[in-house]
Amino acid sequence: MTKLGRRTVYNRIYTEEIWAKVNEDNKNLLKDYLAYKTTGGRSPQTIYQYEQMIRLFFCWNYLHNKDTFFVDLKKRQLVSFFNYAITEMGWSSNRISTIKSSLSSMSDYIENVLDDEFPDFRNIVVKLETPVKQTVREKTVMSEEQIQDCLDKLVAAKRYQAACYLALAVSCGARKAELIQFKVNWFTDENIVYGCMWKTPEQIRTKGHGKQGKLLYKFTFIKSFKPYYEMWMKYRKENNIESEWLFIVKNDDDTYRQASISTADSICRTISAYMNTDFYSHSCRHRYVTMMKESKLPDDVIVALVGWSDSSMIRVYNDARAEDMLDDYFDENGIKDVEAGTLDDV
Repeated sequence: MTKLGRRTVYNRIYTEEIWAKVNEDNKNLLKDYLAYKTTGGRSPQTIYQYEQMIRLFFCWNYLHNKDTFFVDLKKRQLVSFFNYAITEMGWSSNRISTIKSSLSSMSDYIENVLDDEFPDFRNIVVKLETPVKQTVREKTVMSEEQIQDCLDKLVAAKRYQAACYLALAVSCGARKAELIQFKVNWFTDENIVYGCMWKTPEQIRTKGHGKQGKLLYKFTFIKSFKPYYEMWMKYRKENNIESEWLFIVKNDDDTYRQASISTADSICRTISAYMNTDFYSHSCRHRYVTMMKESKLPDDVIVALVGWSDSSMIRVYNDARAEDMLDDYFDENGIKDVEAGTLDDV
């Protein structure tokens, strides 16, 4: 699979059929390693990432490297994998670093915990230089019109959960691992703050060190989210869908459970199809910050809403063009008299 804009088109190096053929020694090693990391306090999101990355590597290992037991791998074989990831799968340097980190972490586990079984094993992954892909993927910058057009299409197709997901992502700037933690009963009058936002009554586990991560309250702008929340709730009521979770997946017995990261990924693929362009959930976080900057909210207000420790990340997430920002402050008479924005301006 190739890469178009921000959307990743994966070579199908990983499938359940291929995974079923991977040798049991590698599967058991991964199982034991993940159990060890779970008891060590790693967050579910981190454990999920480790598992997905290492599963993918083992599928490549099965297809292209004679299904070699991980403990017996040589540096040359690992280098071949990283080269394959860049040249055949079009991976970015960041993605290469992520899987290298996952493999190195498992290597540390073998060297330090399983040393009685494999006394001669050493972590060779950490000694390898991370290959650098020179081309940089184009970042998807979503406009307000583009988002609204996609929402309209999703509603017309009765894809209410996807529409609710997109609207919430844009209205609160949460990551996908945070979005799936939202509950149905959080969007009530008693949770309205400042007249224009819902504040989560419970703290949400966000990105951070440790199993719990960083716990934060999240703020959702009512005006942009409420219509799509109400459509989703109406559909659920009409179809007898009961669950405390806002985003859900159906069980085999016709009950419903909390959506997982993989469910969120599936929703994002649906949004991509209706948006007819590359969509990734994190682009909504960029849009959220950009929207607040365009409304001239002070940086400290944006920091408080997003939950950052300082304002340095605003420069990373603000997608507004320099020309547009300068136009707000200058005209033929020189410097304009510009007032700071308020939450009502968002």
